[in-house]
Amino acid sequence: MSWFSGRSLTDLVESILIYYINLLPVSLIGECFVRVKFLVSWVQISSR
Repeated sequence: MSWFSGRSLTDLVESILIYYINLLPVSLIGECFVRVKFLVSWVQISSR
């Protein structure tokens, strides 16, 4: 994934969190958390 190679993973995850929180209505925050949990799992697998 060369498109975020210049950023730390923390900055990337924070950017995605802010993006989802601003994009989704409050009723979909639960879905946001599910996606974030999936993203964290994917990052952990990818960084091995």
